[in-house]
Amino acid sequence: MRLRLLLLVANIAMAVGGPCAPAEAQRAPVQSAAREQERTSMLRYCSHVDSISASTATGIRERSDCWKRIQLEGMGNALVDERYLAAVRDYDALVAADSLRRAATERDAQVDRQLREVQSAVMARALSTADSTVKLVLAAQPENQRALAFQERIVTLRRADQLRRALYLLAGVVLLGALALGVIARVVAVRQKRAASAEQLKAAQRTAMVRIIDGVGRGKMYTLEGPLFRIGSAESDRPEEKNDLVLSDDAAFVSRYHCVILRRDGHFYLIDSSLNGTYVDNTAVERGQPTLLQDGSEFTLSGVTRLKFLLV
Repeated sequence: MRLRLLLLVANIAMAVGGPCAPAEAQRAPVQSAAREQERTSMLRYCSHVDSISASTATGIRERSDCWKRIQLEGMGNALVDERYLAAVRDYDALVAADSLRRAATERDAQVDRQLREVQSAVMARALSTADSTVKLVLAAQPENQRALAFQERIVTLRRADQLRRALYLLAGVVLLGALALGVIARVVAVRQKRAASAEQLKAAQRTAMVRIIDGVGRGKMYTLEGPLFRIGSAESDRPEEKNDLVLSDDAAFVSRYHCVILRRDGHFYLIDSSLNGTYVDNTAVERGQPTLLQDGSEFTLSGVTRLKFLLV
């Protein structure tokens, strides 16, 4: 009886457990194949993401996230690790380049702010403040042409102030009657001598002129007498704001202070400071950068007024 029970239990166990073992053995290869197929699909997808992603922070993050996801799923290998590290390196390089661009932009913005402060100080006749700020700009950017032009203008204004103070002093002396006729005669003689010397120096140099050849005032000619010759549409009685050549422009194409002609070491340079641009011999000049003028050079302001530079 006991033996029959043991045989019955054995048969039942074989009936229940016998078919399950082969089913488990068959399921393992199926799961392995499915996982390998999933891994192949993820590798193909991430490779596609690598090929189409833009070289931006968002695109690079999409690449790195894709390869990291394969690693986290436990399906990584040397190729996956290398692709992930390549995306990380690209992101670090992008961040570094962006930092350099921001630093350069901040430096340019700071210089621009300083030059605007210089312009405001010059207009307010705070020449010491303007001079110290210009020196700061030139210490950082020795070839900054706007700063060099402001430096020349400050020197000119200081000389004008010195001359004005000298004239005020002379007028006070004359009004007080402190000078005798002999002193007055001597002053007149000195002035005549200086005038003669100036005429001789002027005769030894070629005279620079600007002629309007197209636009309002066509045919008019202007002589460049000082180191700076300012051209624009603004009119003012203040010496530091006064344009040497005022061009009327109802359409406001010509800027208030459009450009200047700078005399340096016997040469003449045009420096543009306008909004609508200047062309020299049909070539656009870069704003703030000096352009050498030759005898006969033609320059156009905002496409509405054409002038010619002449040496006679």
